[in-house]
Amino acid sequence: MKSKWIVLLIALLAMSAIPAFAQEDGSTTHHISFDGFSFSFDALVANNVSITQYPGDASDLAMAGAPEVHHTEFVLYSGGGIPIPAAFEAPGFVRVYNTADFAGYAWHETQLAQLQSLLENKPDLAAHMVLQRGDDDPSLPFIPGVPAGQVMRARAAYVETDEVKGIVYMTIYREDAAPAYAYEFMYTFQGISTDGAHYVSAVFRPIPFAFPAEIEAFNPTTFDASLYYANAIIDLNRASPDDFVISLNLLDAVIGSFAFEAE
Repeated sequence: MKSKWIVLLIALLAMSAIPAFAQEDGSTTHHISFDGFSFSFDALVANNVSITQYPGDASDLAMAGAPEVHHTEFVLYSGGGIPIPAAFEAPGFVRVYNTADFAGYAWHETQLAQLQSLLENKPDLAAHMVLQRGDDDPSLPFIPGVPAGQVMRARAAYVETDEVKGIVYMTIYREDAAPAYAYEFMYTFQGISTDGAHYVSAVFRPIPFAFPAEIEAFNPTTFDASLYYANAIIDLNRASPDDFVISLNLLDAVIGSFAFEAE
């Protein structure tokens, strides 16, 4: 795989980002603008960001998951600045793609087509908040490719702003049948700019309070994964936005801030 090019590291947002305003709880909103794309996030989500331009893999590269298309990645993280965590190990990341670059990348083309179909027809997303039955695959679009199965989906909803339209939902990817721990759950936005030129994937780790910090002991011979994750869907759908270490309201605000400069 080609190495990433780190073109900009913002080690301390206090030095390089623009504080938009201070909230009553004393937190600060940071604004990031790079290469025609901008967004804001609260300091309760993260206090640092790194920006990487990834040149893209060969479309026929054999690898776990799927070859990646050229994109710009924003990793949101907290701490001293270095080392920068990998995207899936951070509190959140945002990837911005040009949809024209998806040509020849089978995974990305399929995910884009599925998302476009959902946004055009607006079916009830409740049909996707079920576990897989037989040959039916209720998975929702997710970029980047993950070398595991999308076990479940919860809190699925359509999102539309002046800049983007897409879906949000909570999911977890696993290769084995086992209970989940809190950090595994991902809250994602998969969307397209209103002009169709860009695909935006945002993935966050909100950490639900209802799940343990580590996988608890269990008996694999008696563990009922279907029942467990069916109940997880119910619990996550019933949870309030503040039943997470990072409030879903703060993450929805990040998504609502996505903007593209007019070309």
